[in-house]
Amino acid sequence: MSTAFPVRRVIVRSVRGLKGPRLQPGSFWITGNILFRNKLTGKEAIELKPAWAKAVDEDGREYLLWQTDSTGEETLVVQAFDSCYCFEITPSEP
Repeated sequence: MSTAFPVRRVIVRSVRGLKGPRLQPGSFWITGNILFRNKLTGKEAIELKPAWAKAVDEDGREYLLWQTDSTGEETLVVQAFDSCYCFEITPSEP
């Protein structure tokens, strides 16, 4: 199955409060399928999140990585600062 949205590779620039062995500045991640539409854009959502990571893609577009429990379990998602759509995110090699 292919994704309806383009797959993006992002690099984490900063982390605040999120923990994980692979989630650190300089780590690479790949976006996947869409999960849900947030009520807020990534830029608005970051103000309300106690823990997050910021990332950027090759085109300079900024992203917010955060944990949600909307799927019934804590899941890390990625959301562009200028968008309400949240996507799967998985670690990637550099």
